[in-house]
Parts: sequence; C-alpha cells; structure tokens
Amino acid sequence: MWCYLGRYREIYFDFKRDFSETAGAIQQKREQVELFRGASASKRQADGGESALYREQDSLNSSLKATHGVIDQASEVRGALRGQRKLLEASRSALGSLKTQFPSIGRVIGSIQQRRYRDNMIVGLVISICICFTLYWLFG
Repeated sequence: MWCYLGRYREIYFDFKRDFSETAGAIQQKREQVELFRGASASKRQADGGESALYREQDSLNSSLKATHGVIDQASEVRGALRGQRKLLEASRSALGSLKTQFPSIGRVIGSIQQRRYRDNMIVGLVISICICFTLYWLFG
C-alpha cells in the first residue's frame, strides 16, 4: 500500500509542476498581450493610426529594395567588364598573330611600346616634381 501511495505522490507532484508551468506561461502571454494592446493603442492615438514599427518596417523594406538595385547594377557592370576583357584579349591575340606574320608590324608595335614607356616616365617625373614642390611649399 505504501508503494502505491509513493507512486501517486510522484504523479501528483509531476502534474502539479506541469500545471504551474502552464499557468505561468498563460499568465506571461496575458501580460504580453496586455502590454502590446496598451502600446498599440497609445501609438495609434499619438501617430494617428500608423505605428512606428510599421514605419520602420517600410523603411527597412525600401532600404532592402535599394540594396538589391545596387547589387543588380553591380552585377550588370561586372558582366560588361568581363565582355570588355574578352574583347581586349581577343584583340591582343590578333595583334600578336599579326606581329608574327609581319615583322614590320612588330617593329611598329615595339616603337609604340617604347614611346608609351617614355611618356609614362615623363608623366611620373612631372607628378613627383609637383609633389616635391608641394611638400617644400607646405613645410619649407
């Protein structure tokens, strides 16, 4: 008999614990509903019916749309740049084949490269002189 009584006592305490957990969860939900009901009523009175949360959600959605637009535009630019790269690689290979077929074209291409190198050196020298002059003028 004591055996049954102990078992029933365990079941009773389990049910009592479950009941108190469920009652606490229900009470918490009631408080949450009351809190939101009071907040939404005061927001409607202050905002004229539009909640600050809805405005924030709308601004977030518009920001996401703008971000998607920028990403789409960037992917289109990336595709265009890839197309230009392929075009330049094709023209480079065509010039390379012309260079091997006609040695005179090879000399012309070589002289163009030398002139471009010289021009780049002149531009670099002018920029460095300007930087040195600016530093002398600022700190001298």
